[in-house]
Formats: sequence, C-alpha cells, structure tokens
Amino acid sequence: MEAGSKDERKITHRVAVQPETPNTVDSHPSPFRFTWRIGGFSSINTIKLYSDVFEVGGYKWRVLLFPKGNNVSDHLSMYLDVQDSANLPNGWSSYAQFSLTVVNQINNKYSVRRDTQHQFNEQERDWGFTSLIRLGKLHDPRRGYLMNDTLVVEVEVTCNVDEKDTAEHIMERLKKELSGKKHKNKEKEETHLHTIIKVVRDEDLAKQVGKYIYFDLVDYDKVRIFHVQKQMSFNIFKEEVAKEFCIPAQFQRFWVFAKRENDTCRPFRPLTRIEEAGPVGELKVVNKVHKAELKLFLEVEHGPDLCPIEPLHKVKDDMLLFFKLYDPEKEELRYAGRFFVNCTDKPSEILTSLNKLAGYDPDEEIELYEEITFEPTVMCEPVDKKLTFQESELENGDIICFQKASKMNKEKHFRYPDVRSYLEYVHNLQFPFSPSAEETKDEESLEEQNKNSLAEETNVDKNEAQQSKVDLETTNDEGTSKANNSKFVGIDFEKINDMILEELRISLLQQTNVDKSAKGQPEKVDIETTHNEGSSKASSSQKISLDLKDIDAMIGEDVIAAIDKVLSEGNTISLQFQHSVQGQEEVAKLDPSLPKQLLQELRDIAFKEDLVEKLKEGISPKVNFNTVKEKIDANADAFTSRQLEQVGVVVNLLNTIVKVFEKLENLKKERALTKESTDQDNEALKETRQKILTSKTSLTNHQTQRNSLDAQIADLKAKLEKLQGDRAKIDEIEDQEKDKITSFNKEVKSIFHRLANDQIKLKSVEDKIPEAQTELESHEKVYRIFRAIPPF
Repeated sequence: MEAGSKDERKITHRVAVQPETPNTVDSHPSPFRFTWRIGGFSSINTIKLYSDVFEVGGYKWRVLLFPKGNNVSDHLSMYLDVQDSANLPNGWSSYAQFSLTVVNQINNKYSVRRDTQHQFNEQERDWGFTSLIRLGKLHDPRRGYLMNDTLVVEVEVTCNVDEKDTAEHIMERLKKELSGKKHKNKEKEETHLHTIIKVVRDEDLAKQVGKYIYFDLVDYDKVRIFHVQKQMSFNIFKEEVAKEFCIPAQFQRFWVFAKRENDTCRPFRPLTRIEEAGPVGELKVVNKVHKAELKLFLEVEHGPDLCPIEPLHKVKDDMLLFFKLYDPEKEELRYAGRFFVNCTDKPSEILTSLNKLAGYDPDEEIELYEEITFEPTVMCEPVDKKLTFQESELENGDIICFQKASKMNKEKHFRYPDVRSYLEYVHNLQFPFSPSAEETKDEESLEEQNKNSLAEETNVDKNEAQQSKVDLETTNDEGTSKANNSKFVGIDFEKINDMILEELRISLLQQTNVDKSAKGQPEKVDIETTHNEGSSKASSSQKISLDLKDIDAMIGEDVIAAIDKVLSEGNTISLQFQHSVQGQEEVAKLDPSLPKQLLQELRDIAFKEDLVEKLKEGISPKVNFNTVKEKIDANADAFTSRQLEQVGVVVNLLNTIVKVFEKLENLKKERALTKESTDQDNEALKETRQKILTSKTSLTNHQTQRNSLDAQIADLKAKLEKLQGDRAKIDEIEDQEKDKITSFNKEVKSIFHRLANDQIKLKSVEDKIPEAQTELESHEKVYRIFRAIPPF
C-alpha cells in the first residue's frame, strides 16, 4: 500500500487524538493503547486519514483509516502504519502484535475488534484490515458506532515481541503469509494491466437466493470470476465466456451492474455493440466502485429445447425485472425468474406469467412487493397493480417478490404471512441491534431480579430441577447465541438455540399482541410467581412487572429458566387490561369450576410428566394438548382474558418445543446422511489420490521425454540458425547478382540503341555508294580522256 501524500497527511488537524498512556514504552512487551476520536465523521470527503503519531518500541506509529473503504465500497478500512519509515536505516524491521477496534459507544461488548501481527519493514510499512466493519452498520445511528457524528478508534500495540513469545500456530501462519508476499506484490504491480470481471448468471441467482442471501440478487464472491487484460477486446472475452459456459458468443447479452443511492447493486443497462467492440479497459463503469472490478449479468435466452437462442429484441420502453417467490407455509424464498415488461403496462397484465413461473393456477390471486432496501431497515413495499410500472417508479434490475394472497395466510396463522415480515425476521437474525444505554441498565436490573427469583425457586426443589433441566447455556457475542455442554455431539446447537430463542420470543410477542387493537397497547407484562413450600406453609405471591423488551432479555439470558418460569405450576404471565364491569359480571354468572377443570387437565397433560425429557429420549407425547386448548376456546366465556392468554402462551410454547425437537431429529438424520456422504467422499478421495499418484508418475515420464525433445529441438534450432545464416548470405549474393544483371540489361539496351543508329547510318551510306560509284565512273571517264589526250 502506498503512503499518503504530504497534503493528505495535513488533514489530521481536524480530529482529536487522546492517547491513554505515555507515548513511549519500555522494551518490555506490554500493550500500548491509543485512542483516536474523529469528529464530523459523516462529512469527511477525503480518501484517507492519518492519526497523530505515537511511539512504541522505538518506532513512530500512526493509524491509517479509509472512511469509505480501500478498494472496497461497503466497508471501513483501517491499518497500523510506521510513520517515519523513510528516515529509518536500510534493512530495518519491527515485529508487532496489535489490535484495531471500532468502539461501540453504547455497549462496549458490541465493539468491533480485530487482532493480528506483522513483521513491518521497508517493503511493508503498514498492515491491517481492508474490510473491518460494514459502512451500513457503521453509519446506522441505532448501532452506537457513531455518536454525535464522532467515531472512536482504539489501537493496542505490543512491539519487539520475540518469536518464542508467540504461539506456534500463529508463527506458522505468519511465515506462510510472508512467503506469499512476493507473489501477491507481483500481482498487485500487474493489477493496473488487468480487470476483474464477475459474471452473474440465472444459475447463480437460483442457487443463492433463499440459501446464501435473501435480499438483492447475488453474492458476487460466489460467482465465476475472470481476470482479463484491459487491452483485450470484449468480443474476445465473450469467446472465453463461450468456452466456459458453452454459450455461443452471438447468444450472449451482458448487462452492467450499477450501484444505487440506497447501496443496492442492480443490472442497469446492456452493453452496446460499440462497447463490446472496444477493449475491456475502456468500458464505462457506472457503479462507482473500484475500477479494476466489473460486475456483469449474462442474459441468455433458451428455446423450447432448452438450447441457447438469440437475445430477445429490446425496445426503448422495455425494462428487465427479476422475480422472487415467497412461500409462507414453508417460510421459503427462492428465485423464480426474469423477463421483460413494457414500462407502460400494468402489473395486472403479467399475473398469469408469474403464476406460470410459480406453478400456480393461472387465476391464482397473488400479491406483489418491491424490494427496496435491507439496511438499516427493511423496505419491501406492495406494488399497486392498477398503476403502470413507470408510475410505480420501477426500472431495470428491480426485484419483485410475489406470493399467494396474504389474507389466506393470516387465516392459517402463519408466522410470517407476507414477504415483508419474513425479510424483517431474516434481518433481525442477521443484524441484531445493540441496546441503548438506558435499556442495558434496565436489563441488568431485571436480570438481577430474575437471578434472585430463580435462585429461590431452585432452592425449593433443587433435585427435581436438576433432573428436568435441559442443559443449554447461552452466551451473547455480538448478537450470536452459543450453546455449551450439549449432550448431542455433532449437532450445531448454536443454530438450534437461536431457533429456540426466536420461536419463544415470537410466541410471547404474538400472545402479547392478541388484543392490541381491541383493548389498547399494553405497556407491561406481569409475571406472577407463587412459591408453594408445602401444605403446612402459607403460599406467598410475588409479582414482577416486565415490559416486552424485558421478556426478550430474560429469554436471551437463560431460555430454560424462561420456559420454567412461564410453565411452572403457579406461575402466570398476563397482560393487564382494564376490563369492563359488565364483562366481569358475565364471567361471574358462569360455572366457576369449569375453568379450573380444564386448566387442571391441561396442567396434567403438560406438566405431570417431563415432556422435554421424553422428547430428548425420542418419545413423542401421546396426548395432544391442542385438543384441550380447543375445549378452552369453545368455552372462552368461562375464562378471563388473562387465563386465555396464559393458555395460548403455554400451548404455543409446548408446540414450539415439539417443533424444535422435530427439527433436531431432522438434523440428526441429516447428520447421518452427511456422514454417509462423507465416508463415500473419503473413499472417492482415496481413489482419486491413487489416480493422482499414477498421473504424477506418468507426468514425470512425459516430462523426461519432453526434456529429450527439447534438447533435440535446441540442436535443430542451432542448425536452423546456421542454415538461416547461410541463406542470408546467399540472399545477399543473389541481390548483388540481380544488381549486375540489371546493370547489364541497361548496357544491352544502350548497345541496341547504338546498333539501331548504326544500321540506319549503314543504310544511308549504302544508299549513297551507288551515287558515288556513278559519280566516280563519270569522273573516271573524264580522267581517262585527259590521260589519253593531256590538255597540256
């Protein structure tokens, strides 16, 4: 990681740093704590921040923080940095153990702390965590990490720790990390030459929705990832995709994901032909994340034979929507499919298609919900079927959840009758809120009262309590319940205990809210505890007033104690309402013995024998306590509202316990199947191991043959190089001869021209010779005359 520039380091004057101990510590390896308070955190726009400098072990340190993430868009990044590394001598090195903490200012137990160690040196002057805490969680004001827009960061550093002071497995991990640094650094240097492309397909959505994720479409770390050179043409990349997924390039259409203002990431638009013709590195990324990463959705259409076909023709008004199906009976959410809709159409026009996707009757009444946000709170709003998609402000990539009409589901008393309540349930399981300071104080006071009360009850009949107690103990760690001392070895009791806690909490809340609309909102739930210490002693009654949050706290502290407190004879839980005088008079007129008989019957069925122990022994209860409840409901006029609520709570809890044990039995069966599958996998692994050894032997032989061939190839290359040199010389001589021939050709042309001229002259001379001979003959005659007769 590169150091910050000088201008970036100047921003540290905006924050207040408060070290809790002197800035210098001795050579003895004791931890040094440094606290950094960053005010106005939400308005910080700089890429990174440096804290003030503190000195530990003879080195000057500082905290390096990226408020909006370092190469990640959804997490806070934080590192420990050696401030004066440029001034240190060559070859310097410092081994340090340290922790980085984002402090929860409401409840410290929810603080996010990460521990590590590192050998700092010239090449690696900083070390830490790129994904320390999710930004959505950090900025949620209810979580307690940002109070008065101030972030509190703590770092504890221990320097000059010798290897012998470190656990062996930690040192082994450190050595492995150091051994891979060179390779990682090389990859980091070449990062600017490559682009990471994450390709999302329909198969990924079908595999993940309802299993790994519930909101949004996909976990991008669980899809096919390609490392592509930026200069590669996107069309060539499509050929690589064709080889990977067996989908011809002409049948592929890619959509680029865009990050929205609410932090969701959805397919935004298809790539254009111009973009696909250009290099990968020039694609316009609209999701405002790290430039080296590109998220794409691969749209592939299939014909009746399930073979890929050309993408459907998309017009301007078409939008691509994704659909999820929710089943409230199974409490299951799954990916149903996708298709194009026209923005001017109405949802009522696609109901038949959705029913076909779900396998429902064509005329099944269904409801539509739009997924909007999941953090900090769930927003899943109903879609008005009478409005057009455009009027509902839907766009490409939006997710529509649909289900059967929830009115029927409510009549069947499903826990989560609509998809919105189900997503809220999932959200509460995944993102538990930290309590406020006032709530924590109230809970601690309540816990102390409950402990005292439970201690008294335990002393009354200690032996019986020990025999019937289900030994499950829960501890809270950032909202996660852990089960200890379980006799069911191999079963994940952590998950089972979470299920029990949630079931009981919902049961109590549902019973509490039975008469909300008719009788007003109850503010308190009264738990009345009666201690029977024998027939000779007078019974005493103690009433503890609890609100709904107190009930959650009691269940969270000890679920078994909560069950015992509600189910034990003489213990009642009720909502205090102001009943009318007329209602009391009507109850007084009914047979007073009827409620007592039915309640005694239910008490005998539920508590005479230990149902929990029987269920643990694998014995199912022979009597259905729901039958007694039906009798009580049929004679509801003979009971007070409080008694009816008590019966509902008890029966609901008993049903919940039976249901949980059924889940436990299913888990046991699943464990057996998994063990059988594991044994088969081990056998397959052994066979594969032998095949690998055989292949390695074969590989060694082939490598020997290859080396021999490489040597022969090297000899042939040497001969080839010599022949190529000789050929080059011949080519050079050939060029010289060609030049000579060209010169000779020019000379021949010149001779031909001269020859032609000489022939013309010859002909002219030959033409003049007869004339000269004639003239000579004439002069010869005169000569002879003069010779014969000289003139003088």
